[in-house]
Amino acid sequence: MKLKINNEVLELKEPLTLEKLAQKLNISNAIFATVDGRMRELSYMIANDADIEFMGLDSDVGMRIYEATLSYVFTKALYELDPTKQIRFSYSISRSILATIENDDMTVELYEMLLKKVQEIIERKVDIKRIKVSKEEATKLYTKQNYLDKIETLKLRKENHVNLYQSDDFINYMFSYMLPNTSYLTKFDTKFYNPGFLIFFPRSELKGELPAFVDQKTFGNSLKQAYKWSKIIGGDTIANINKHILTRDKQVDFVNLCETKHNNQLADLGNQIYEIKDDIKLIAVAGPSSSGKTTFTNRLRIEL
Repeated sequence: MKLKINNEVLELKEPLTLEKLAQKLNISNAIFATVDGRMRELSYMIANDADIEFMGLDSDVGMRIYEATLSYVFTKALYELDPTKQIRFSYSISRSILATIENDDMTVELYEMLLKKVQEIIERKVDIKRIKVSKEEATKLYTKQNYLDKIETLKLRKENHVNLYQSDDFINYMFSYMLPNTSYLTKFDTKFYNPGFLIFFPRSELKGELPAFVDQKTFGNSLKQAYKWSKIIGGDTIANINKHILTRDKQVDFVNLCETKHNNQLADLGNQIYEIKDDIKLIAVAGPSSSGKTTFTNRLRIEL
């Protein structure tokens, strides 16, 4: 079996996983690999000739796999502490993710217990295995662990099978590829932050380093208000949004509800600008491509 790895040829006598291959080649920073141009987890078995390129945390995909695995371990840790509680990963603050406890407050005591349990799981080098089950089996597993939103998502899934990840008796799916075991999670940080805590993970734009914390209170408050609104209208999860698109009437009501909220916000913003208009020379609108900057600017112009 001939393998081309980073333009070098290696011959192997027997199949092995990408993880074992990386260890054999002393590649310590591998998070995933491309095999003949296709992305593969480190648990993937190499059994034929292939062109392989190992990738690390300096890639966007590597960063997302690391983040998903870290989220998985935090979810597993809370499950081991208290199976009746559920963790929710909400929105990003200072290039980190905000974690909260569903329908409950995050206390300092629980936060410290959770961190201790996460560290214990990492030190135990617990395997994370990908399993393929039917939709019916997945529904039973999610019901047992009270993942009601995931059960609702399965109802609209066209495929008859579901890929899940199992670690000990804990099973979940973080909508991403995963690392093969918990020992890879050597670099992360946390910060107690109302109403939960922040999880800092390596960023690809920082070449795999942790970001510095910058408390952007105005931006953070905007995200918090948006999150509250999403819960009010039942749009805080994919499963809840799916409920709004089942019928034409529900679709229209959902859109009109959000439009009404947006119009009220524009009116408030217009009033704020008007009150200090003598001190304003320029109004800047920032946002990603195709996020609605032009449409918003025109609506604000009409409001003013």
